[in-house]
Amino acid sequence: MEDILVDMAINPEFAHYLFKKSIDWHMGYHERLLEAGKGRIDAMQTADDFSTQLNPLMSPQMFRE
Repeated sequence: MEDILVDMAINPEFAHYLFKKSIDWHMGYHERLLEAGKGRIDAMQTADDFSTQLNPLMSPQMFRE
């Protein structure tokens, strides 16, 4: 987690590449799940944690990017 946060700050092109790869993988995974469910899946959710108990892990601007 620390590495990607640092990359977002000092190497954003690489961070964008990693995020794109991750999104592509997750989209393919969920497409396969929906196909296997044959119309029986009503809802799906993905989630992550972007903050600590006290503060967000990054600025709102960085999160939007």
